[in-house]
Amino acid sequence: MTLRTLLRRLLIAGVTIASVASAASAASAASAASAAPSKPQFADSVQAYFPKTVAGDTVVSDPRGPVTALPAGCMIPVDGAVGTPLAEQDGSNRVEEAFGGIWQCPPGDPAATVGTGFVVGLDAANLATAVQVLSKKALTDHDKATNVKSRKLVVAKGRAPVTVFVYRQPIDPVLVCGGTCPAGTPTEVAMAAAEPRRHFYVASAVLPGSDPLPFLKAQLKAGLIKAKSK
Repeated sequence: MTLRTLLRRLLIAGVTIASVASAASAASAASAASAAPSKPQFADSVQAYFPKTVAGDTVVSDPRGPVTALPAGCMIPVDGAVGTPLAEQDGSNRVEEAFGGIWQCPPGDPAATVGTGFVVGLDAANLATAVQVLSKKALTDHDKATNVKSRKLVVAKGRAPVTVFVYRQPIDPVLVCGGTCPAGTPTEVAMAAAEPRRHFYVASAVLPGSDPLPFLKAQLKAGLIKAKSK
């Protein structure tokens, strides 16, 4: 075998090996891409983010921010709260909002009564386009939130996780109680919030010592757009 023939065979072999390696690499990348969880898609209506029940408890609507799919409820208890991240207190940057939660309503006209036994306040709001992206800095600067932490929450199997924030939110007694709150009224609530769509915020508020995250997960699951079957 001449030197020229040997070099030619080595060159052909090298090209073949490189081609096989390249094809294997491409196949591996395609397989990894197909196995990666898809990004969840969420509804653009605030009404979609309210499950009818959470852990067996019925969710009711507050008449001041009615949720059409829920039973007509009474107003949120005085010792409870709902909250919209990054919203102005005067409502100037709220485009659309609905809220409700889990509490007990006495007999009578729901619109004229105040509930008791607060468990959680649920809120969904579409805010003006000038609002910041939900972040630790935005919550700290705008809402004066404390102990802000971000987490990755898997809302549905096979879907990519959603970034959520858990934090403590101070309560303004002027807004909640008209300036004079009864003894024992908490001065803050524990919050969990997410921004499933740009300028669209979903939040759960519970009393300190409770965990708001399961309620936020239920809200996001309710607002998740189901993938169409092929």
